Amino acid sequence: MINSHNVLGNYRASGNPDLCVSGKSCQPTSTDGTVITSTPSGGRKKSNKLPVILGTIIPIFVFFWAIVGFLVHHKRRTAAIAAITAG
Repeated sequence: MINSHNVLGNYRASGNPDLCVSGKSCQPTSTDGTVITSTPSGGRKKSNKLPVILGTIIPIFVFFWAIVGFLVHHKRRTAAIAAITAG
């Protein structure tokens, strides 16, 4: 059992499965201190395409609405100038 002391008090660092929530921040170790490695079922690394999809879709969405906003603003400005000059 590993015990540590800090300014806030004592805490126990072993035997708590909630310390490593993501699964990437901690590696399980055996009792002799060696790191236990595991491979996902199937033997292949799972590809995560979500960042690529979001990195493509979000800028396109923002660019599209920026163009729409510019066109609406330009149309209203042109109509206002026409109304002032007409009278």
